[in-house]
Amino acid sequence: MMLVLTAEEMRSVDNQAINGLGISSLVLMENAGVAVVRMLQEEFSDLDKQRVVILAGIGNNGGDGLVVARHLFNLGVNVRVYLLGNEEKLSTECAVNVGIFRKLGGDLQ
Repeated sequence: MMLVLTAEEMRSVDNQAINGLGISSLVLMENAGVAVVRMLQEEFSDLDKQRVVILAGIGNNGGDGLVVARHLFNLGVNVRVYLLGNEEKLSTECAVNVGIFRKLGGDLQ
């Protein structure tokens, strides 16, 4: 059975992990991105032959998308990221992941 949380419930869980347990938001973002890539690998046996487009906002959800993009890129997947929004307004975590993706040579539009 899969548990689905509302946006408010998810914010509460994130807040508890960050403030209650001391887990950094970047670690949470990394874990979420890795989980998505694992799920994609299970669904698509030929993932490295796929073309993937990721639409990423400028907040932390966009940062999650960039983590996914980075891991796909490292697996040899043809991945392109479209950053939606003003790059000057990136959340701190999203900015970190934009920087990493660019340094790797990822396709960021």
